[in-house]
This record gives sequence, C-alpha cells and structure tokens, in this order.
Amino acid sequence: MSAPARADDPFVDSRLTVTLGDDDLLHDAGESVPDSPRLGFGDRPGYELFYDNLNTRFSGRESLTHLVYYRKLPSFFDRVTTEAAVVMRLLFYHKGDVVRLEDTGSYIRVTYNPFDDPDDGLSLTAFPFNADRVRLGYLYRLSVGGDDYFPRKGWVSAPGLKLQLDLGPAFTWAAFKAVLAQTALTETANLQGTKQQTGENQYAGFLGLGADLLGDQLRLELAGAFIEQGDNVSPDVAGEAVWATGGAARLVLHHQMPIEDSLDFAIYRNDPNNPFIAFRPVEYFPGQTGYMISAETVALGQRLADPDVLGKTRVQAAMAWAIRARLQHDYLRLELNLLFRDLGFLVASNPGYLTSAGLPTWEAWSKNAALAPELMASLAADYHFPRQHLTLGLSSGLLFPAHVTTKLYASTAGSSAPPTLIGEHTMIVGPGGQTVLPEGEDPRPLVNSRLSLRLDLSEMLYTRLWLQHRYDPNSTVLIVNPDLTKSRKLQDAHGFGLGVSAALRL
Repeated sequence: MSAPARADDPFVDSRLTVTLGDDDLLHDAGESVPDSPRLGFGDRPGYELFYDNLNTRFSGRESLTHLVYYRKLPSFFDRVTTEAAVVMRLLFYHKGDVVRLEDTGSYIRVTYNPFDDPDDGLSLTAFPFNADRVRLGYLYRLSVGGDDYFPRKGWVSAPGLKLQLDLGPAFTWAAFKAVLAQTALTETANLQGTKQQTGENQYAGFLGLGADLLGDQLRLELAGAFIEQGDNVSPDVAGEAVWATGGAARLVLHHQMPIEDSLDFAIYRNDPNNPFIAFRPVEYFPGQTGYMISAETVALGQRLADPDVLGKTRVQAAMAWAIRARLQHDYLRLELNLLFRDLGFLVASNPGYLTSAGLPTWEAWSKNAALAPELMASLAADYHFPRQHLTLGLSSGLLFPAHVTTKLYASTAGSSAPPTLIGEHTMIVGPGGQTVLPEGEDPRPLVNSRLSLRLDLSEMLYTRLWLQHRYDPNSTVLIVNPDLTKSRKLQDAHGFGLGVSAALRL
C-alpha cells in the first residue's frame, strides 16, 4: 500500500518508455516520406496515426518526468488558503542524447471560501512563466490560445492570470495572458538604415462559464477569447495588427463516467482531497455501464491581409467541431470520434504557416481558391482480461484531408527553394506540414488501422505490442527532373508497421 499524499510533499510523475519496431516494413530508409529506417529503437513519426491522442499533446511513447514541488497552507486571514507549485518537465527526445527542461505550469494560487461547501469559492491563479494550460476550447486538438498562438514569442512562454468563481453547480472564469514577442523587421532611425526587431507585449483575454445540470449528468460550457498575434508583414498592409477572436461551446452528457478533460489543461496538485495523477491507468467496474457523449464547437475570426484587394485586411472565418461518444460496460470499452476543422482553423495559430510552400503568408485565403475542410471519423474498441492482465484493442479511422486548389509558380532551374511546380495544383494542409499533389491529381481519403495487445506486468510497468496499417494515397516524394527542376511524384500508399514497447509509470 502506498503512503497517503501529503500536501507539503514534493512528488514526481514519470513515464520511461522503450520502443522497438519498424513503422513501415514495406520501405527501407530513404524510400518514403516520412523516412522509415529498418527495425530499430526509439519513437518514429510513422507510429502516430491521425486519430491518436486527440485530447493531449503527447503520443504516449515519450520518456518524460514532471518534477513538482507543491505546498498548501492556510492563510493568516480567515477562509483564505494559499498554495503553489513549481512544475518542471524533463523531456527526453528519441535520439537519446537530447534532454529538454521546461516549465510546464508553475503557479501561485489563493482561494477565498466564504461558503459552507469547501468546493465553492473564489480563486486567483498566477502562472509566472507559462499559462499554456489556459486555452479556449475543451478537446486539446480543438483548443485555441496556447503558446502556439504567439508566432514571434521568445523562449519564455506566455505568463498569465486566471480568476475563477465556483458556486454550487455553476462556475465562471476569466483569464489574461501577456507575452513579450518580437515585432516584424522595421527600419531603425540610425544612419545605416538597418533593420532590427524589437520586443513588444502581446495580449490574450479569455472568459468562460458553465454549469452541471440534471444531477451532475449534463454539463454546459461557453467561453470566448481575444488574442493578439503581432503585426502583419505583407508589404501592402505592413504594420496592421493581426488578431483572432472567437468563442467555444460544449455540451456533455455522462453517466457513471467522468468528463474527460485534457491533462494538459489541469494544474499539478498534491492535495490529498484532490490528487493529480498524470498517467492514471484505466479503471474497470464489473457489472457497471457508463457512457459519455460530448459535442463541442469553436468558431474564430482572424484579421489578415486580403489577397483579393490590395492594401486591405479581411476577417477570415474559421470553425472546428467534434462529437465524441464513449461507452464502458464491464471490461469492454468503445469510442467513436467525429472531427471537423476547416482551413482557416488549421492555420490560425501561425499566420506564417505556409511559408515553406511558397504561398503568401499572413493573408486570408483568396476567394478564388477552392477550399475543402478536414473531416475525420474513428472507431476504437478494447477488452480487458483481468485475470491475465491483458487488454486487446482494435481501432480504425477515415480522414478526408483539408486542401486548397490554387495556382503555384515555378522556381528557377537548380533552385533549392520550394518544389518546382507550374500551373494549378492541390495542396493538402495539416498541422504537421503541407503536401503538394502532382498536377491533375485530386486528394483521396486516408485510412489508418491498428491492432494492439497490452500486458500489465505490475501497477507501474506495462508492455504493448501493436500492428498497424497506414493508407495514404496523397503522400508524395520530391524528384529531380532532367532539366534540374523539381516536381512531386506520388509514392506507394500502403505502409505496414509493428512495434513493441515497455513503459514504466511512476
């Protein structure tokens, strides 16, 4: 039996993972994108399927440690409680020789509770270094306003404040961030007339409310945000402010199953009455049936340069929504996910996203371009065998990728600039990059599937074996033509992979 947590104890949440496998058995090193060497150790981009980890920033294959120093004490003043935590994350990269240490949500929190219910009251939380856990939205993949929404921020993330009032089944909150970011290159006043970057604060404000209804089985939440993103660098509107504003809403119906909030939004606490466990294993309840159905949407407007009218800006609309359903009966779990994100939403966090594709940046999409959103559906099922400590899982998903069809132009012969393309082409846009299809090719849907077997050796160590298939008919490779220009060629659409991993959870 583990010792009970104390509110003044430091603690560690760790996951140490070793992985051996090959994400694409059909292709050797240098034959496909992403590259797939032979069987080996370490994580690979090809292990990640498009429906994985919708509600977290991590893949589950990382080796990382959270070092937390937490303290909670009553105040000298009646009904006031103070608490704080220093939260550092050690992230070990797959190369094995790179370790990154970063703040991941250190905070100072003061709570005032004038009511009889200990869960009610007013709390003020200050994040001195990193308020990335404060965002607009509820599903991590649909969240807005994190560190990625400040394109020119320095090494320090956005500090912030969050004020929240909990009163019975209802709650409301407000938050504010400020980050020192670099401006665009501007002419200095010195005699040389050189260009330099200067620092300026960019702000983001959030406001939200919600309530648990029908005996805590129905939750309704609404929120809004305004986010500054710096000055536009497009020549015809240089210096014009770029900002994003919008709202989010979520409706959750659940029974004998908690609401699944992202761990990347929660603060680290070692309060015995409210323990935080980052890598909590799945809990099963024999003879019990629980379910959760959630529907949420995020709508944004982003002020960018108007590519169709010289010297003007335009507010580009962006939207995303998700419907999720989870069912658990005895040792059986089922999960269904539907996800929609349009092109405006996919590139809203970084207006300079399309630089490597050779398209204009910090601009809205042209009205002459043909746009199509991303639409994803996935279904997963697993069954746990308690006596054998085995869990058998099967999942599959279908993705219609977001894309734009527009005119692209050629580069000079032998150039190392973006790929040489002439005429009208279709470009697939995703959070991980862009794929330009050969001329005349239309995008087709992707299919991913995985069969997995998990064996729990103890409460802290488990192993996992998986087989997976990736079908991506839009994947291309860059080839050099006889005239030294470059073009895209479709590569083999199929990829079969397998792997085995062992994960230590502390």
